[in-house]
Amino acid sequence: MAGVTLLALGNGAPDVITAAVAGGSDDGGISIAIGSIFGAGLFVTTATLASVIHNGKSITVRNLNFYP
Repeated sequence: MAGVTLLALGNGAPDVITAAVAGGSDDGGISIAIGSIFGAGLFVTTATLASVIHNGKSITVRNLNFYP
């Protein structure tokens, strides 16, 4: 459990730091922060889904929610 938690923190730390730095600037920083966080989340979601579909032998989709 600790390994999974540390992995998640290590993977998300660059996004949080980028959002904090971009949010402090006056040149549209909030747009960069939101784009960075959602862009990283969508990339990870689509890359994981593509990997599961590619490597899965049989997939049945019942309920698929990315960002409710």
